[in-house]
Amino acid sequence: MPPSASTSARLPEGRLRRLGGSTTVLLLAAILLFGASWPAVKIALITTSASPFWLAAVRSCLACLTLLILRGGRLVRPAAADAPALLAIGVLQLTAFFLCCHLAVRSVPAGQTAILSNAALIWVVPLTALFGQKEPALRWFAAMVTLCGVVVIVQPWAIDWGELDSMAAYLALLVAAFAWACTILVIRARPPQLHVLELLPWSFAISACLLIALAMILEPTGGIPPGAWPVALFNGMIVAPFGTSCLIELSRRLSPMIATIAIMAIPLTGVLMGNFILGERIGYDLICGGLLIALGMIMASRS
Repeated sequence: MPPSASTSARLPEGRLRRLGGSTTVLLLAAILLFGASWPAVKIALITTSASPFWLAAVRSCLACLTLLILRGGRLVRPAAADAPALLAIGVLQLTAFFLCCHLAVRSVPAGQTAILSNAALIWVVPLTALFGQKEPALRWFAAMVTLCGVVVIVQPWAIDWGELDSMAAYLALLVAAFAWACTILVIRARPPQLHVLELLPWSFAISACLLIALAMILEPTGGIPPGAWPVALFNGMIVAPFGTSCLIELSRRLSPMIATIAIMAIPLTGVLMGNFILGERIGYDLICGGLLIALGMIMASRS
């Protein structure tokens, strides 16, 4: 979620900014935090009776609370011009994206979840063209390469189409990538006046309200058992506020191509941690598909 150029110079004051002195530290923090997130969520979901809706809701609640504490309770009130970006981040990315990933990771390996959820490019290019913006031929080719990577990983020819859980899980990951792509397009079309870091507490608050409402309606008997609280605290108080802030600051400091290459280390770390912690298989399909998705993103950034 890169901030707009017009606001990139106005970073909010406070501890988050002081923590980001070194670009290398920011990058390593983002890679390790998000890389460890999906294996941790999968452990919580498959070893306890934690519900994905409530786990996602607590994530947004704790992230909002953490950011409020770090900012000393001081918030900058968004203007009307900030509303599109604020809602896109809060509704599409922090709610739809992460909820779909939480639902999918129960049936899909954590490594695949990390890779496929980052394949937003397969949606960004056609959606941009749909809204009348001409895309370079190289970017269309990059989207096709990324789509080939998704197909190699999903292997639709090998899926038992009678397994509704697997079908729904892969569909949820495609929806997650679509939600991320829509977030990118909204921020590109209607860049906010405030820096994205200043919008984050508000966006997490919107996400928390939506997810709590959905959890109460769709999983009224669900919740988070004691065994899942370490993961909930890790995701909500560390990964969500600090990891997201690191990614936003990296998108401001690095060129699009370098940022794309660097951030692709996040799903790679998710794959490696899924193998190390959960014993997930790293086959040629995952390697080849991941490389194709990475290649597509690099090509798109070059165009």
